[in-house]
Amino acid sequence: MNLPGSQFFITYKAHAHLNGKYTVFGQVIDGLDTLDKMEKVPVDPSNDRPKQELRINRVTLHANPLAS
Repeated sequence: MNLPGSQFFITYKAHAHLNGKYTVFGQVIDGLDTLDKMEKVPVDPSNDRPKQELRINRVTLHANPLAS
């Protein structure tokens, strides 16, 4: 099976083992309570995927005030 897909990680702290392998493209600045709930969803041990569908319905992009 050749299915298109993507993945991303939301981490609570830095993880050195991810350095050089993935690109940081955002930061959670609000909604950590929602992230806490997502983290508590049971995971299927055979594939490390949540046992129920998790869906992000809305995000807000903020311009970087430090960018030139």
